[in-house]
Amino acid sequence: MVGRSKSKRVLESIGRSGIIGITGGIGSGKSTIARRLAEYGYTLYLSDDEAKRLLVSDLSLRHEVEQLLGKEVYRHDRYQPEAVLSKLKSDPSLLEKLNGLVHPVVKADILACPERPLLVESAILFESGIDSLCDCVIAVLAPREIRLARVLARDKNMTEADVLRRMEHQLSDDELRRRADICVLNDGSRTIEQVAEEIVNNEYLLSQ
Repeated sequence: MVGRSKSKRVLESIGRSGIIGITGGIGSGKSTIARRLAEYGYTLYLSDDEAKRLLVSDLSLRHEVEQLLGKEVYRHDRYQPEAVLSKLKSDPSLLEKLNGLVHPVVKADILACPERPLLVESAILFESGIDSLCDCVIAVLAPREIRLARVLARDKNMTEADVLRRMEHQLSDDELRRRADICVLNDGSRTIEQVAEEIVNNEYLLSQ
């Protein structure tokens, strides 16, 4: 987790739980913006990174995953994402079962984190139910073609078809607009600093 000294403005934004969620589709820039927001005093919880940690460190979760997918998804005390993907491709129904094991553990870990205010970054914030823990949810949006270009530029192992497939399995921007409390556009017309400033000055966030 990442955090810095807390500004007065951030301290005043703490609500009931002190947890703010930030989400967005692949290539939206949500992780970059989340890291920038950490400089305002939010402790940053990167859900994907923390889930990978818990898949190894939480022995009960690890045992359940091995029961579901087989012991070969761990090697030399490390979680093997490639082996997991292979299993999921052969039996897509396993994904829902795996999520059913991992998501409750991640949610419990978020609640156990003592730092506040806590900014939880997750691509599947709504799908995992993490939004239920949050005082406020921020959605980072960007046009589809810009998101596609960003992902292809940063990840040479992904094809255009791979990225589009990922997009199809994520919530649309229209759905994010409907469900989030704050929506910001990150289409490259403004700097990351300007987008972050828009978020921390948002009246909804300040009222929490």
